[in-house]
Amino acid sequence: MFRRNQPSNTPSAIRLFGTRRSGQGLVAASVMRLIALPNVTMSGLARVVERDPLLARRVRDAARSRSNSQLRVRTTLDAVTMVGLREVERLAQEQVGRRRYANC
Repeated sequence: MFRRNQPSNTPSAIRLFGTRRSGQGLVAASVMRLIALPNVTMSGLARVVERDPLLARRVRDAARSRSNSQLRVRTTLDAVTMVGLREVERLAQEQVGRRRYANC
């Protein structure tokens, strides 16, 4: 399936996870697979999250709701760093579930 020692922020990892195209839940599913890797980086994860505008907005909104007025969320990388891997994974799982039920 995929090699565990491959860095998550390389173009080959992006091709491996199929995130060049944005399909229904494809980016969110890629986020969940990427988080499962032991060597995931926040910058690599932010790059994948940015490929789905709705997921990126939800991650930024979650970060803004957790930050105080002194911290600013300017980029998706800032947001991913603020909310953490588990919250990004939870948001991605919600995204997959919403899209699955939207097609009923």
